[in-house]
Amino acid sequence: MKGRCWRLVLILVGALSACSPKVQAPDAVGPASPDAVALSLSTVDPEESLHLFEYDKDAPLDIQEEKRWHEYNAEWIDFSYESPMGGRADARLIIPNGKGPFPGMILQHGGGGAATLEDMRYFAMEFVRHGAVTIMITDPYRRPGGWVPTPYMGNTWPLFTESDLRIKIQLIQDQRRAIDILESRPEVDPERMAYFGVSFGGTMGGLLAGVEDRLKAYVLVVGDGGLVEHTSDPGEDGFNIHFSENWAALMWPTESLHFVRRAAPAALLFQNGINDMHVPAHDAIRYHTAASEPKTIMWYDSGHGLPWKFVNDAAEWLQPYLGDNLFLLAPNYRPSAIIWDRGTLIIIFLGLGIYLWESIRRKYLGWGDRLLWLLAILRTGPVGLGLFWFTTRRPKREGEVTPLWVRALGVVTLSVAAFVSAGFVGGKVNDLTQGSDLRLRLAQTYLILLVGGGLLTLLARRTYRASIFAHILSANTFWPVTMLIPWLIGEYLRDFTWLTTSAITPWLGLS
Repeated sequence: MKGRCWRLVLILVGALSACSPKVQAPDAVGPASPDAVALSLSTVDPEESLHLFEYDKDAPLDIQEEKRWHEYNAEWIDFSYESPMGGRADARLIIPNGKGPFPGMILQHGGGGAATLEDMRYFAMEFVRHGAVTIMITDPYRRPGGWVPTPYMGNTWPLFTESDLRIKIQLIQDQRRAIDILESRPEVDPERMAYFGVSFGGTMGGLLAGVEDRLKAYVLVVGDGGLVEHTSDPGEDGFNIHFSENWAALMWPTESLHFVRRAAPAALLFQNGINDMHVPAHDAIRYHTAASEPKTIMWYDSGHGLPWKFVNDAAEWLQPYLGDNLFLLAPNYRPSAIIWDRGTLIIIFLGLGIYLWESIRRKYLGWGDRLLWLLAILRTGPVGLGLFWFTTRRPKREGEVTPLWVRALGVVTLSVAAFVSAGFVGGKVNDLTQGSDLRLRLAQTYLILLVGGGLLTLLARRTYRASIFAHILSANTFWPVTMLIPWLIGEYLRDFTWLTTSAITPWLGLS
């Protein structure tokens, strides 16, 4: 009996293989201390500047459609609308296929001379896939009469003139008009709307949260407290060449740092990288500290560009605000998701009931086999139940051997179910332990897995039929190899490219 439980030990060891890029928050030191934040907040009353962001809500939107097409199971619409401060705001609306009403999301791109709404394309596709109508706008810096590089400024952004205040106000008003557009669409549920902004968009989201009261949640990615804070700490951008105290005094009363404390009752999610050179940790912490509750803070072992998992984390965090409570399909914001989720649960429980009855009847199965098949059916539902039924039949005649391909089918099912379940559990474990350095943990995990698995095989070989155990071990060996080989090839190619360009460019006389 003891030998039959060794495979469960293997599954628990394999659980360590999954990792999360989230890490512990850095220490709040220097200008990021709570006392320093409180002092800076005490110098400004955001209520005094609220009137700057008001606009005529009854004014016509004057929407002018430019292009409409279908792509990735959604309808895409490029259009423009009249900005309350003059000119037109370029926008894109993406509506998922299916029957709504869907939640609505505003997505805002980062700053800089080359930033446009096109930068948010893949983020929008992810949220549309979960069932949200998304709208994106191009900020006023990129519109006619906006940001124009000069020989003096080079590519420096922002402008360091009074225009920065005007553009900030215009962007907030344009975002509020975008909310009006979402509310006017029959596909959108006005009670389920949220914001997702990256970099400059993450900064401006904090300002919008202090002005607007129609959004339920805000995801603020690699943002900080505002342009004054961003440019007064020059880093590698050379902002100190253009920074002036007069400009800072003009911008300071409307900084996001002051307005994000007015976000409640809306919920806030902050996502930042501990190695971010554009938004240093102390600036991010000041932003977090100033914000109202409820708020959630996630740190990642990265620079300004976070690993893609941050989008999945944001989508899951948004689930309670944009969709129903789901057990299996989350994140999914569609109204029909609750029906599919509950239906799937019923099918799984029904399959488990049938399995338990059948496993009791098949007394020739060991307890280790039964527990592994239970895991497989939990992961694969009716498919796993069918494979169990088909691959664990008792031979009809004495001496009859089950075909190899049938046994292989069962072994593959158990291996995949074991690995996926281990990954799920391991991900939760790493969220709690806040581990770091993916490659090191992979190496350590699979060294333990291979050595420990080999020893367990030797110990169990006399009392345990090791075929399934050995296949699970080989399956867990297969996964790290397939993960590490592409990484090694990528590292080799990167080094080869760097060496080649370093050797050739001087010879060609290129800098």
